[in-house]
This record gives sequence, structure tokens and C-alpha cells, in this order.
Amino acid sequence: DVPVDLGAEFFRWEFATAVAGSVIGVDPFDEPNVTESKLITNRLLDEFESSGEFARDPESRSANGQVSKFLRSAKAGDYIAIQAYLPYNDEVAEHLARLRAVVREKFGVPVTLGYGPRFLHSTGQLHKGGANTLVAFQLTYDPQDELLIAGEPYSFATLLRAQALGDFEALQSHGRRVMRIHLGTDVQAG
Repeated sequence: DVPVDLGAEFFRWEFATAVAGSVIGVDPFDEPNVTESKLITNRLLDEFESSGEFARDPESRSANGQVSKFLRSAKAGDYIAIQAYLPYNDEVAEHLARLRAVVREKFGVPVTLGYGPRFLHSTGQLHKGGANTLVAFQLTYDPQDELLIAGEPYSFATLLRAQALGDFEALQSHGRRVMRIHLGTDVQAG
């Protein structure tokens, strides 16, 4: 119950992460694919700044059948990662938890759930640099608030979209199976 104990726990789990990374063949001290996503995101933001739009925005409003067909590509040894570039609130979290459970039950493989862009630093390196066992299911939306970033010609909503597109492009460049569903402005309806 003293601050030293908390520091010891941080060290213990950081050390465990380094050992686990070494065992599964991921260098926990090198994140080239995290850097790659950042570089792609910066390129996309420069593109947006000059033209006011993203030239390559692979939106997909797929029907349930197309989503199911895509997720069926997950076989034994694979995992499905639900990558939610969505608002973080109780209602969305509840829907995503149900989605995760249904997908896991229906397709019989492990299913992870991460909110973007937060997961990019925790599991992004594994998704892009680890074994090619990922089936990425990316969910995005159009935020209603266009809060500008001080000193930048774009908003937080544009930055979030660029991060999602950058991650999508990076996953594709590594031959990962990835599908993006854009929910528009109404996340709950989507």
C-alpha cells in the first residue's frame, strides 16, 4: 500500500511483457509498424490539408452477409480484432461487448476489442508485425463535434479518421485481412 509497491507492479508487468514478446517473436522494444501507421497518418493529414478530403477513403457499408463472409475467413489459430474508432461511452461499450460475444460464439476464434486510436500502441504492433493470424474488423463513424486542434488546419474528428485510415492502409500493406464498416453519424443505428 505504498508508492514503492505500485512501482514494483509496473516493473513486474513491463518485464513480463518483454519476456512474453520475446517468446512469441515480437520485439517489445521496437515498434516499426506503430511508426509506420504514424507516418501514413501524417501523409493523410497533409493530403487533407491540401485538398480538404481524403483521396482514398475505403468506406464500406456492407450488408450482414458480406460481414459474415469476411469474418468466416478466420480459421483455427486466427483471431478477430474488433477495432472500434467509436465514441467511448457505456452504451457503445455494451453494444461492442455483445458484438464481441456473438462473433466469438459464431466463428469459434478468439476475439479482441480495442478502441482506436488507443489500441495502436498496445496491440497495433502485434496486428501488423506479428504472425499473419489477424482478421481485423474496423468500425468508424462521423463525430458530430468538429473541435479544431490548436495550430492545425484540421479537427480532432479529422485526426481520428486519418488514424483509422492510416491503420487500415498499414494493415493492408502487410497482407492482413481487414474490413472497414463506416457507421456514419448515427453509431447506435449502425
